[in-house]
Amino acid sequence: MKTRLFIIVLSFTAQFCQGQQQNDIVLLTVRSDRYELAKLVKFINRNNPKLTCVNVDLFRCDQEKPDELFPNREEHFDSLTVSSFTYPSEAEEQLRNELRATYSLLMPSKIRPLGYQGYMEITGCAFLYSEETSTGFINLISNEDIANQVERFQVSLIDPFNDKSYHFATKIAFALNAEKTRNFINSHENVVKIDFEKKRTFSIYSFDDFVKNKINGNVLNDKIVIIGVGQPGDNFLIRKNESEKLEKMSASEIFANIACQIIGE
Repeated sequence: MKTRLFIIVLSFTAQFCQGQQQNDIVLLTVRSDRYELAKLVKFINRNNPKLTCVNVDLFRCDQEKPDELFPNREEHFDSLTVSSFTYPSEAEEQLRNELRATYSLLMPSKIRPLGYQGYMEITGCAFLYSEETSTGFINLISNEDIANQVERFQVSLIDPFNDKSYHFATKIAFALNAEKTRNFINSHENVVKIDFEKKRTFSIYSFDDFVKNKINGNVLNDKIVIIGVGQPGDNFLIRKNESEKLEKMSASEIFANIACQIIGE
């Protein structure tokens, strides 16, 4: 059975464009909010997706740790670490519970930019990441002359401990079709130009359509769900071909395009 890809993008407005319609890919817009994200993940879990992908900035907890007037020895040394300056809010408590109830989960990690002399991968606010969580790095490679124009992505990397990490979009492609993804990796360079020329477009719904029961949640059954943020900072510039002007595209939609490109759709 062909696996379908379902994308949920967190934003305030739906954006439509003309092009080749990807019937197996759907965009859903909701606000970027920890409570709403927790509610969203709970909703998704009730409707049996194949894989839930959280393309949301969870690299810091959202509250600062209060100062201790009389810290004990352990707290004092812990206060010297960067991670101790933040602690989970009530919203993140709820989000953690929903994430840990998710059957199959992919979350983001960051790495140093391509060409950086060294290696560092960040898995985000540890409170939200369980040991079983699968992660993919989310770096996108920009045009050398236009910093925010995305052109390429790195399929995978090897860290100093000889462990292989995969791009977030590559992990999505594995879930869509593992055989085609392996064939792509074996037949391409590790840094690949993103194919925007195919002009894939996606159906877009509002998350409110689901919570108000305007759309049946069964559309999530056995889908791959990508939760992403559609705020201005999550948008990049892309050029679908050399004759067209630059236009904006969210990171989640770029990842969806890459995943489709990898499996040849």
